[in-house]
Amino acid sequence: MADLFLDWGALGALNSAVGPMSTVDTGGVTVNVGFNAVDEGAQAYVMGTDTYVAPGEDFDPNSVAKLLGLGGEGGTDTTSITTLEFSSSDNLFGDDVQNVSFRISDIDSGADPYTASGTSMLDVVTVRAYDASGNLIGVNFTAGSAVTAAGDTLTGGPMNYEPTDGDASVLVEIAGPVSRIEIEYANEGDGAQRIYVSDVHFQTTDNCDPEDGDRDGDGWRRSDRHLL
Repeated sequence: MADLFLDWGALGALNSAVGPMSTVDTGGVTVNVGFNAVDEGAQAYVMGTDTYVAPGEDFDPNSVAKLLGLGGEGGTDTTSITTLEFSSSDNLFGDDVQNVSFRISDIDSGADPYTASGTSMLDVVTVRAYDASGNLIGVNFTAGSAVTAAGDTLTGGPMNYEPTDGDASVLVEIAGPVSRIEIEYANEGDGAQRIYVSDVHFQTTDNCDPEDGDRDGDGWRRSDRHLL
């Protein structure tokens, strides 16, 4: 079992946009990062913004993905969906991972300080995790005092916060094993919005296929050579 993490900086230089699909090898586990801009103008960026990290946590406070939306239409309007899909790149490890943890910060509401007055936003974040069969599995939240957690959804409180404020930050933990994670970002207002997702830490699982490590130089299992 190895301790690995998805470093957002591996997707590109600081302030660079995250594309629709990126692949990062974390040192034995490949993470396919998908970004679907559901609402017009939705974007994701690799950032070095200072964000909240609780005492004793290993997250880099200056390595984050910023998820940005330019404003909803009222009601609950999905801004973007970010996906993380895991697969083994080392025969010692299984495709699933376990003990996943990351932070989402700046979950709040109110007038966005970077847009015209008179507009407001309300951050709504839903985190879903799936096993290898596509079944939903449990996600645990440790939410700051200004964030409401209900089921798999997080909703900002009644005022605007900074990315460094612990009250508007949530620790997300998934025991797993997990194959895929979705972060759906939505807006219940019409103003611009943003949240920050920390690097994603996790542990590997063991490869349960006893023959998977018995491969020749071409990558074939020796027991499968007769298929050529």
